[in-house]
Amino acid sequence: AELMRDPAASPAALYDAWLEKRYGLAPGSAESRTFRRIHELSWEATRKRHYVLGFWALEKGSELPDEVRTELLFGRAISKYDEGYDALFAELQEPTVATLNRIRQEGREAVGAAEAAEAAFADVRGALSTEDASDWARRLRHQTLACEAWLWAEEALWGDKLYRDSGAAEQRAWLEHALVALSDVGHRIQDELGAVSPASPSRIAALVAAFRQDYPAGAVAAIERTGWEMG
Repeated sequence: AELMRDPAASPAALYDAWLEKRYGLAPGSAESRTFRRIHELSWEATRKRHYVLGFWALEKGSELPDEVRTELLFGRAISKYDEGYDALFAELQEPTVATLNRIRQEGREAVGAAEAAEAAFADVRGALSTEDASDWARRLRHQTLACEAWLWAEEALWGDKLYRDSGAAEQRAWLEHALVALSDVGHRIQDELGAVSPASPSRIAALVAAFRQDYPAGAVAAIERTGWEMG
């Protein structure tokens, strides 16, 4: 809104002014700079959590799906407006192991950004009121766990596509690991935060249950997929 009123305004100055007004952090101070960095990291975490290689592919809202579906990959495909995304759009419909590697890398970058925001907050927590510090700590923890949930949900959703095309036993074991990991994150969210959203424990449980209709728990041993790291 401020940039609409004054397009020449400095984003850094706007951050400084808001942080001083809301939290009493002196403009240009180490605490103010750190809080701006926390916001930047949170944006990076959220963008890489909700988009799949540039596509908004899961739910219309900000939650995980409660069924095994990626229908918004079609409804909101950026390739409709930019033909440069056509090849990637086709790849997401018929993923390869390389596709899963790219999706996992993006998910890990989201988790990494969220974890970095949590770590940075430890340096400035003392500059806030007790109430604000508690609120921020909870929000940032929620962000990290939500990023973990999205990572494993996307691993399962695209791992399912891959396995259905190939039938490879190894890929079924990878899918099992993703489902176990997703379920574990759901339990941790419930234990630490309760019924929050996005990445609500009930939504995670519903998605895992939907997968379990085709992939019964314990039918195969879970094997974590390795070798996905990219540069």
